[in-house]
Amino acid sequence: NTCDVILPRKELDEHLKHLCMKRIIECYHCHFSLMYRDQSQHYDVCLEVQLSCPNGCDVIVKRKLLSSHIDTDCPNSVVECPYRKFGCEEVMKRCELEDHTRVNEIVHLQSTTLFAVCKMEEMEKIMQQME
Repeated sequence: NTCDVILPRKELDEHLKHLCMKRIIECYHCHFSLMYRDQSQHYDVCLEVQLSCPNGCDVIVKRKLLSSHIDTDCPNSVVECPYRKFGCEEVMKRCELEDHTRVNEIVHLQSTTLFAVCKMEEMEKIMQQME
């Protein structure tokens, strides 16, 4: 290492092994070699560090999997109703989605049917124009 500290020889070994800010250590999470002084910055970006879900669902997941957890699994992530394209504008936590779709089943069915009827009418008009 390139440590510039001047010490008595008897203290050098202890310094290089345990005290030197430039000593090489291995990340506990990803096993990357880095200087001791850089470990805090490394832990802020290390993909193997375990993090608590920011949505408060009590799951602990590696940083590299956090986005996937939030996007697909987290029960506290806010999601849109899957019937949004048919007019339902509700947003809710993922854990509330099943109840929402069950409670609004008839409304969703009606709006989906209306959407399909409108599309069929549009297709009929196009077909008539083609004749």
